[in-house]
Amino acid sequence: RTPLLQEVALKNRPEMHAPPPPHYYSGLIKDIENMGWDKLAFVDNEFSTIQLKVNDSAGREHRLTLQLKANHPIEPPDCVVDFPIPFVITWTPQSSLINIQKQFLAALDSMKEFWDVMDEIDKETWVLEPEKPTRNATARRIAIGNNVSINIEVDP
Repeated sequence: RTPLLQEVALKNRPEMHAPPPPHYYSGLIKDIENMGWDKLAFVDNEFSTIQLKVNDSAGREHRLTLQLKANHPIEPPDCVVDFPIPFVITWTPQSSLINIQKQFLAALDSMKEFWDVMDEIDKETWVLEPEKPTRNATARRIAIGNNVSINIEVDP
């Protein structure tokens, strides 16, 4: 019988995961080389989180964070973006980071008019809230006079 203390220690120790096979890393390195290392903003030690930087047609920099699964590329990565609408990717086991980058660029193009409008609002008015709007923010509180403001919501 296992002593209670040893049993508790075994239950509470962190899970030990085997590292992904070498082809996991070589595939990612190949994808990054094909995109260009200058597009890489961040990668963690395990190559499970990769952040890409992409400029839209107006020159605004955007970040795409990919959280890769252990069985990549069979399962699609989780994508984190600063969009006011969901960013859904099309993925097959033959897909690559370049496929996601192309889908991200297309999504950026579809958001261009929205961000142009929001940038103009931020530049030409006195925005009270949010103080530092992010790209996913669709609302603004704008000062229009002494002790008077208006709330607007822009539909992306």
